[in-house]
Amino acid sequence: MRTEEVIEILSQNVFLHMDMIDSLQKGMADILSASEQGVLLYNRPGECYMISSEHESEADKLIDLITAADVITVHQDFYREKLQNKFALKQRMDCLHALYLSKQLLVLSSDIEIRQLDSSHIPVIVTHYKQIPDETYIRNRMQGGMYGAFYDSQLAGFIGTHAEGSMGMLVVLPEFRRRGIATALESYMINRVLAQGFIPYAQITLENTASLALQQKLNLTLSQQVITWLY
Repeated sequence: MRTEEVIEILSQNVFLHMDMIDSLQKGMADILSASEQGVLLYNRPGECYMISSEHESEADKLIDLITAADVITVHQDFYREKLQNKFALKQRMDCLHALYLSKQLLVLSSDIEIRQLDSSHIPVIVTHYKQIPDETYIRNRMQGGMYGAFYDSQLAGFIGTHAEGSMGMLVVLPEFRRRGIATALESYMINRVLAQGFIPYAQITLENTASLALQQKLNLTLSQQVITWLY
């Protein structure tokens, strides 16, 4: 099945499948199986499988195609436990997709300078980015483009994109919070993604109430269904 046809199938529920659609649009995913009943992708940069099916028999077939996996994104919950047991995936992270569907660029604050970071900033990123405190991962994401907000010439926060393609890694250093820096950083990244011709999207964990509020403030629309990372 051609990539355009798979995207059309997934686009029947854009909010649920934005990660899979984006992976295909950017040429980052291999189509392992695709039909109206279900889709299985492998995102190469993220080294993760992406699976979606509303049908138990089709989901079983897709799962059988995976021989080994360290990371899987699951778009329906009913087969999650089967994947966890088959591949001994002990950890899970539940997220909502946040999509910026407007074509309108966001206005950036003139008080906050934003510029691309380089390897000299890796130590401070590793120190403050707690979700994946891995220097190799940070170094790889630096190659994909990470950006910092500078307040009075000091690095106040940073943002990037995850390996699979979503906006993220947004951190504001404690001493610079409540100054609009998170808003400035995400607005900047949204504008960059729009300029590249893609839909800006992020994956927000359910317990991250501050980030969920930020998405709504910036007029991103949250998905109703949960996307689960297994690892």
